[in-house]
Amino acid sequence: MSTQGITAWLDRATRNLALARARAAQWVAFYRHYTTNTAKLDALKQGCESRQPQPAPQPDLLARLVESYLVETSLQPRDAGDAYAICAELKEVIHRYWEPYLSAIERRDAQGLQQLFNSFFRNGGATYFGIGDFNSTHGRLGLQDGNRLLKMSYINRVLQHLEVWSSLTGERQYDRLGIPSIGNPFGYLHDGQVILSVAPRVHYYSVTTAQLLAHRQRRVVAEIGGGFGLYAYYLLRDEANTTYVGFDLPESLLMAKYFLLNSLPGKSCFFLEEGCLDALDYDALLHAYDVILLPHYLLPRWPEQSVDLCLNSASLGEMPSGSVNEYLRHIDRITRTYFLHENYRQRVKGYWTGDNGFVDNDYIHAVLTTHSAFELMTREQHWDETLEARLYRKPELSRVPAEVGG
Repeated sequence: MSTQGITAWLDRATRNLALARARAAQWVAFYRHYTTNTAKLDALKQGCESRQPQPAPQPDLLARLVESYLVETSLQPRDAGDAYAICAELKEVIHRYWEPYLSAIERRDAQGLQQLFNSFFRNGGATYFGIGDFNSTHGRLGLQDGNRLLKMSYINRVLQHLEVWSSLTGERQYDRLGIPSIGNPFGYLHDGQVILSVAPRVHYYSVTTAQLLAHRQRRVVAEIGGGFGLYAYYLLRDEANTTYVGFDLPESLLMAKYFLLNSLPGKSCFFLEEGCLDALDYDALLHAYDVILLPHYLLPRWPEQSVDLCLNSASLGEMPSGSVNEYLRHIDRITRTYFLHENYRQRVKGYWTGDNGFVDNDYIHAVLTTHSAFELMTREQHWDETLEARLYRKPELSRVPAEVGG
């Protein structure tokens, strides 16, 4: 190597070494900041303190929830080729998160089930819905016993989402993000309010829904995959003359029923019970109930053009393409105005593998614009670098049928 070449190589090596040292210094500063901010760690500690109330026994409610779950699972499609069937991978997920609940139901152990519901945010009952792990489970550290770096990462995410939420909604009243102490929730204590990690994002979509449908006297909103009912809670708490229809797995509905029946006692709620399916009048339900919770496989039975806005967050992106096609077909069929969804920007590896794996937003867009009347209105990416929200609307709103109950 020539002298000039050696000199150039040394210059590059020196620059690379300096860059490596600078990056190392940044990581050290990052770690120190994220592990020594005592005030924020104390706020998280306070947000994780138990707020478990001592509810009165609810034997009648628990009996209804057990009966409803058994009815829903007995009617669930078993054929692996059915778009609504539960695949082996998802069965494993259900067992992982809800095994204690399913065991209590199998034993008809009302007392044990009540104890689980009393703290469902902390014992895994709501972990699948993105709120984070409270305890260390399945090889993952939880907030209660995790290291400081994990805790500060959680705090930073909540604070970042609070800033985004405030910017998008103009809100600074953090009690708008609060929920009742049902299920012993945990989160970050900010301005005297315990904030669930998913609360800013979900509340924003509730506000967006209200703005889009402000012109309607009576609103019907459907959600595919509503989790434990947070979006439904915010929407029904804040908006009058609104009916919420949720389609989800029986295990998710189990949590949503308990949470919504206890957190919205003034609202009427319908869910499947023994013997009611054959005589079910879906149009009548819309006039009779504020909350309607149905297993996912009943989506094809829901009346056409009866929903003003349909929402989905993440779950379409966690289905095989055949199921996505089926869901989108019925979302188009039942929805007369808006479809708002937040799913993955790129395909991700998950419960399904191979050619029939997860889909991304572009796949969903292609299906919608090819096989439905939906037109893309907006695209947003505020909350997570892997997720993007897209709002679709059907054109010529003057042709929309008269609204239910209007």
